[in-house]
Amino acid sequence: MGEIGFPNQTFLGSVRIWLFLLLSRSVGITNGFLLFLFKPVIIIFIIIIGRVFYFLSVFFGVCWLSNGVLERNYLFV
Repeated sequence: MGEIGFPNQTFLGSVRIWLFLLLSRSVGITNGFLLFLFKPVIIIFIIIIGRVFYFLSVFFGVCWLSNGVLERNYLFV
């Protein structure tokens, strides 16, 4: 189980297992196991990609909401 202060440890574990299975299916079991040994690099890579996607989704969501509000204001004026 996850330790106190690390609530998403199980989530990272499941992501690691899923990545290991994906890599072992696509690359071959030996290469997948070698990549699984470098799991901190993979986890940092996943976190960076996740934050970039999160930032982009928030940015485009704010732009979409502001555009919708502006269009509604123009329609009602």
